[in-house]
Amino acid sequence: YLLANDLNASETATWAQGYGFNPIGSFSGSFDGRGHEIRGLTVNRPNSGNVGLFGRAWGATISQLRITQASIVGKNNVGGLAGQNVHSSSILNSSFEGSVSGTDVVGGLVGFNAHNSSIRRSSSSGSVQATGQRIGGIAGQNFTGSSITDSYSLSSLTGHRNVGGLVGLSSGGTTIERSFSTGAVVGSGGFFGGFAGASFGTISDSFWDLNSSGRTSSHGSGATGKSTYQMKSLSTFTGAGWDVKASGGTWKMLQGSTYPLLSWEPLPIYLPSEIFFQAGILIENQPAGMLAGKVHALVSSYQYMPGMGIGNKVVIINDANHMGISFLRGEELKVTGIGSGGSVNGRTIYRP
Repeated sequence: YLLANDLNASETATWAQGYGFNPIGSFSGSFDGRGHEIRGLTVNRPNSGNVGLFGRAWGATISQLRITQASIVGKNNVGGLAGQNVHSSSILNSSFEGSVSGTDVVGGLVGFNAHNSSIRRSSSSGSVQATGQRIGGIAGQNFTGSSITDSYSLSSLTGHRNVGGLVGLSSGGTTIERSFSTGAVVGSGGFFGGFAGASFGTISDSFWDLNSSGRTSSHGSGATGKSTYQMKSLSTFTGAGWDVKASGGTWKMLQGSTYPLLSWEPLPIYLPSEIFFQAGILIENQPAGMLAGKVHALVSSYQYMPGMGIGNKVVIINDANHMGISFLRGEELKVTGIGSGGSVNGRTIYRP
């Protein structure tokens, strides 16, 4: 199955006397969203299990699908994209943004990820709320030979027990690699952590934000808590072997301004007012309309020379001080010189 266009699903809020969309039951095929968006989906089934756009993905492949501004309500095995992802199913290059709520085994993207299934290069944002246990930003539970790789969650989490920024419970024989979470984690019972509520599997090269999560610890090993500043620093992730590149990699980021983004995601249009420049910066040659604010050089001292270059270019030359320069939309910043961290000759950053 292919999704040919973006889909406005906001009218589902009025379907079935307020119960909304009825989840696609047991799906065993291939669904390619082709990068399109389903916006405004409502599923309101508080007494039902296996709730999401897909109730259960069984030996299925779901890819390149974005769900935004959604509200998903169920009981057990509840996820923004799928209630269950089981029996060698695969979810990749997909995302969910919205609210998810239920009782047990509730996740921002998937409720129950099990039986040699995988979640790759996918994300969630918004909120996940549950009254029971196994509550996670990406998956409520990661079970029996299943994996989560190169994925992240920005979702806030509220639950009772086994509550984690990325996963509520990751059972023995599972893996999580190169993933991160940032959302606030609130648990009223036991076993809750910045990254994993409870982990008995293998976690490697993964991180959570100490500041935004409000959690200084995570169950198990393999995930490291970092400050927000460190979570927006390129070196945190390249030092752990992440494939972060301006193009052609798995991840990309705006140094000092964003958390890592998956390569298929668009860069944000509006950024905080401070943009930090360093050698190896990943914001070169982006389309116009991406950056605005103030640039600071971090690799060495630079002199900011407004008016030099062609047209609206501003040239930064080396061997001066660390002062910042504010810039306007519709212009361009040209960076020349060599910093102590490596060559930055000829980098061009386009401004909105």
